[in-house]
Amino acid sequence: MFVRTQHGWITVPWVHLPLVTAPFADFTWSHARRLAAQAGLDDTNEAVIARVLDELLTRAEQGPDKRTNRVVGRTRAAAVVPASTAEPESETDTAAAEAQPPRVGDVLRRLRRPRRSRKVAMSKPVPSPRPSTGTPEELPPDSPLTTKEGWRHFVGHDPVPPRLLPAAERAALSGRERMREDDRRREYHADLPLVNTPTIRKVIATARLLVQLNRNQVSARRGVILSGASGTGKTTALTQLGRAHELAIRKRYPRDGNRLPVLYATVPPAATPKMLAMEFARFFGLTFPTRANVTDVVDAVCGTAAHVHVDLVLVDELHNLNLGTRSGAEASDS
Repeated sequence: MFVRTQHGWITVPWVHLPLVTAPFADFTWSHARRLAAQAGLDDTNEAVIARVLDELLTRAEQGPDKRTNRVVGRTRAAAVVPASTAEPESETDTAAAEAQPPRVGDVLRRLRRPRRSRKVAMSKPVPSPRPSTGTPEELPPDSPLTTKEGWRHFVGHDPVPPRLLPAAERAALSGRERMREDDRRREYHADLPLVNTPTIRKVIATARLLVQLNRNQVSARRGVILSGASGTGKTTALTQLGRAHELAIRKRYPRDGNRLPVLYATVPPAATPKMLAMEFARFFGLTFPTRANVTDVVDAVCGTAAHVHVDLVLVDELHNLNLGTRSGAEASDS
């Protein structure tokens, strides 16, 4: 973005730059905002509008509607003018451009996407959980806790005990019905609520106090490390901490369905800085081309985390970081 001051033109970096892969103008942004409102999205959220804008510019080469075609053509035609000599267009120029839109095909032949441009694909924000209708929503098989969909399902999941059948009603069941009933009871007992032990209560109280103390810290934020032998419940305490914190944030902001206060990731074996950054990107649903470097990934992850208000980062399997290797030491610093 360029702003003209009394000393000349200055460049202003845009916080949503990783989400939009092509140049645009103010009228393009306004058109994307109208499209977001028509689709029922939050047209006051800049991140939502930026994703709609990126889809709009990407779809331009595949034959969009006439109004979209005209807006995109004006945007890319304006991008031909150097920023140092570009002047804000007047209402007369805007009306003339509306009357005689340029041919998008001719503009695209002059303006090709840079070969080294980086495109970031982000999944759409997940709406706030709705009241249960009695039918549990099926999640894809690849939705573990290390994805935002799996994490939200874990936080909102509350097992419901099956109805205890009277002896006479159970005796009247057929063999297949009795087998299904037994399966439901076994599934419930395999997913019983966890007991809030003194250790879990201490972890939650200590960590949430540090989160509150870190809110106004610019650097040197405090953290917590859970240490113990294998099988003593470190992951259980960690996930219960994240669940308790997110439930408290949901209660404080009940209408903010795009807020993701907790980020949960695991350290892969023999992790490198890029592998660790990709684990954080995987949680948000961010995808990158194979040529993207670790800086591209970290910038996109940090920008996304800031916009969804992440204030608690949980990193599991930290012992996979090998400080005796160069890549492990670099991953620990990242």
